[in-house]
Amino acid sequence: MNKVELMPEQYALQALISAGHVKATDFTNDMAHKPRYTDKQKQWVHKLVAEGNQAAEAAKSVADIGTAPKAVHRVLEFIKAATGPKLKKPSVRVLTDAAGGYITFAKVADDAKDKFTGKPHPNRGYVYMYLTNRGYMGKISPEGVISVKFEVPEDAKAAIVRFAIDPWQEVRAFAKAHGRCCFCDASLFDAKGYSQLWGYGPVCAKHYGLPHGNYHKKVGTADNFPTEFIPVDWRPIETVPEDFYSF
Repeated sequence: MNKVELMPEQYALQALISAGHVKATDFTNDMAHKPRYTDKQKQWVHKLVAEGNQAAEAAKSVADIGTAPKAVHRVLEFIKAATGPKLKKPSVRVLTDAAGGYITFAKVADDAKDKFTGKPHPNRGYVYMYLTNRGYMGKISPEGVISVKFEVPEDAKAAIVRFAIDPWQEVRAFAKAHGRCCFCDASLFDAKGYSQLWGYGPVCAKHYGLPHGNYHKKVGTADNFPTEFIPVDWRPIETVPEDFYSF
């Protein structure tokens, strides 16, 4: 009996199946009686392999550096406080430098499932951190333990502290630098210009309990918005707690 020679794509699929990749298993079963893959099917295999490699990279062991600093906890409070029937993965982007670089905090949904195994995601409820041009930086557990893949750069530390001290100004600073919402990363545009003015759109305003529309006309301008009209949680911190800056 002649030995059947496997195609390179089949070897790649076998590696994914060994890692518990559900999509690769389903695809292999569907293609069990096909002697050859079409170019489109080969492209699909390459896409599955790329997804598997990306997941493996993100899952690499990172170093726990202890409990997250108080400044980081304050950023997490804004993410966890966000509410909305369709909001499962709230996030926020914070400028790190004058060139427009930023750090992203993105929460994994509490009911998230692993897209490869279909099982509950091992990091559900965690908050991932990504840095411009460097990608995945680390994660923060629901208990507040921070783990990093590489040392947090000084400009990123300073940015986190700035946001924690005065989130109201930092939200709008990101919008001015990028023309996008720091929460959902959508382009800021509406016919009356309110979203550009505030630095976020009406949907994110509801999610995060922030003013929007022409509300500013009643109490001043958006740029010089009176502190007493800013939602309490978003007001600047007047007395910075001890250990706030430590990482």
